[in-house]
Amino acid sequence: MGQRLNIEIEDNGQVVANAYLHWSAYTSSSIVIAKNILKLIPSVQNIADKKIQAIKLLEGIGSGLTVEELNEANKLYPSYEFKPAENRNNGLTTITHEGMNDTRKWEEGRISIDINNQTVMFSVLNSMSESEYKNDYEGEPKDTITGNFDIDEMTYADLEALELIGEEQSYFKLKDYDNQIFYFDE
Repeated sequence: MGQRLNIEIEDNGQVVANAYLHWSAYTSSSIVIAKNILKLIPSVQNIADKKIQAIKLLEGIGSGLTVEELNEANKLYPSYEFKPAENRNNGLTTITHEGMNDTRKWEEGRISIDINNQTVMFSVLNSMSESEYKNDYEGEPKDTITGNFDIDEMTYADLEALELIGEEQSYFKLKDYDNQIFYFDE
C-alpha cells in the first residue's frame, strides 16, 4: 500500500521538480528528508539553473529521474549527467508538468521546499479540532505543548523543534492554528 510522499522543490513559489517516495509520508521520516534537503542546498547554489538545482537536491536523497523525465532532462541539459530512478522506494523524480501532476495524484503527504529562502511547507501531520479531541478522548488535552512555528514556512530549526515535540508529546498545538490539535502520522 505505501505511505506516499511528494517532495516539491520550488523556486519563489514555482515548482521546478518533485519526487515520489513510496514509504516516506510519515511525519518522522519526512522531517529527516526535509532536513537533509535543506542541508544540501549550499552544495547546489553554484548551479545557475533552478531546475538542475532541484534535480541534484532530490538526487542527494536518493531519488532519480524516471525514464521519460530523464529523456527530457537530457534534452534540456545535455552537458549534465543525471541519476536514473532505481525504484519508487528510493524516489521517482519528475520535472515535466505532466510528471509533477501525476506525482501529486498519488501523494498522501507533501513537503514543499523553497530553495531561495530555504523554508519548508510541511503537510505531513494529522490534526483534529479540540472538540473532536474532547469527543474521542473524553476530556481536555493534557500537557499539550505549543510549537512556536508555522508549518507553512518552517526553517531547519523549526523542523528540529517539531521533531523534539513529537518525541515528547503525542498531541500538540501550533501557533496560528486555533482550536487544532496536531499529532504525528506514524
